[in-house]
Amino acid sequence: MFDDFHAYFYENVRVAYREFKERLAEPRIGRSIDLRLAVAACEALFHLREHLPEAHRLSRTQAEARCNDLALLGDIANVSKHRAVTRSTPHGAPLVASAVQLKEIESITLYEDAEGEYRCISKQVVAELADGTLADVMRTVTNVLNFWESYLAEIGVLNVATAHAYDDGLGLRPRPINASGLTLEIIKGVRFRQELRLMKFNSDTGRAEPMPLPEGTKVRMSIRERPSHQVDITLRHNKSGHEFTRTVVLTADESEALDAASEEDQEELLKSFESMKNGFSGLAADISRESSGGEYGVSAPT
Repeated sequence: MFDDFHAYFYENVRVAYREFKERLAEPRIGRSIDLRLAVAACEALFHLREHLPEAHRLSRTQAEARCNDLALLGDIANVSKHRAVTRSTPHGAPLVASAVQLKEIESITLYEDAEGEYRCISKQVVAELADGTLADVMRTVTNVLNFWESYLAEIGVLNVATAHAYDDGLGLRPRPINASGLTLEIIKGVRFRQELRLMKFNSDTGRAEPMPLPEGTKVRMSIRERPSHQVDITLRHNKSGHEFTRTVVLTADESEALDAASEEDQEELLKSFESMKNGFSGLAADISRESSGGEYGVSAPT
């Protein structure tokens, strides 16, 4: 990848952008995955300048003069590395001085059509600027990528510049066919940080705007334990031809290990679980009580 700038752009920069964008489209949030991918995209785009061909190098000042969004993107890349930045930049004081100013937000937007009210959910990674405003990191990243696309086409690295588009989900959206919320992913024992904002679509501006809650309003959230996997195991009594089935509920740790395993490894992993061994033993005992010494076979768990 690092042996060829053209390959570096395709294999690193565009990939980092695509992974961040695809994650934003997923109906899941938590574990700071969106934020981590946002930072990775910012770092790839910020450091691209240092990999430019010698004859077409740009200083940070020159690059920011061509693309204003490089100022914020550069500050994000720096605070993610150093946690805090105090030095002056080509654009003056850092727009983001601390990494804690970067956060994930879940937006619930209220819409209305002929059938009544409905809600849509979106998520963004934002940077809280010094003046208190929120900057959408994906919008910044998209603008910077489009700048580099144009510049690389200008200097002959790319044959043509690709224009990348971004929809933050806060414009007009149709009523969803199957309305569902985001799945929150939480690691046991690790702090959970998530920010929720309620929005209402303004038909005059064509954008969702923050919706103040009436005084005294309380918001409740229910967090339920992740459901464990259930596995059906079947033993067949060969002499009679009868089959006996038992459903085994895996423990939370076993379910987590199964989710983390590849498909090829899951069958062997299941056999090693204590709950599965106990299930087979219990099923064999059931057969023994109902039959007298016949052979039985085992079918693969489902």
